[in-house]
Amino acid sequence: MEKRILDFYKQTSLYTDLGLYKDFMKKQTDNIDELCVLQRMQIIHPVAFDNPNIRKREKCFWGDMTKVSITRLDYEDDLFPTAISMISELLRKDSNYHNDRKAEDKIHVTCRGEAILLAATLKAKGYSARVRSGFAPYIKYDGIAYDHWITEYFDENANRWVLVD
Repeated sequence: MEKRILDFYKQTSLYTDLGLYKDFMKKQTDNIDELCVLQRMQIIHPVAFDNPNIRKREKCFWGDMTKVSITRLDYEDDLFPTAISMISELLRKDSNYHNDRKAEDKIHVTCRGEAILLAATLKAKGYSARVRSGFAPYIKYDGIAYDHWITEYFDENANRWVLVD
């Protein structure tokens, strides 16, 4: 891969700039699999709320959903469209960025927000990273494929882009 292309994808944008949180995110685990899990534990994807049984569960992937206010059961993508706004809100709710975040202290963003936040974190760590979107045939509701956002980073050892979903 050409250096100029990789350098381009190391640059941040309005969406992926972490501002004063760059060093904080840079200090998170360097293991990308662990980093992905850590990030997933900060977020509740609003699709979870389509199932009323999930909202009543004390024990599920996202934590104790009975503690999440019904007024927050909505998409917060409009409130937190950038990586800096997502990190700011997460740290406002709980100053620790950890796997044991309470359900009521998580943000509710879609795969778009998750992809932006992960790309921002990877860029802070020096990776070439990009957000991609398209239709995912493995995500269907009522037989209709929906759009989906993912992150890719360039693995210099393998000399290829790696999809992280």
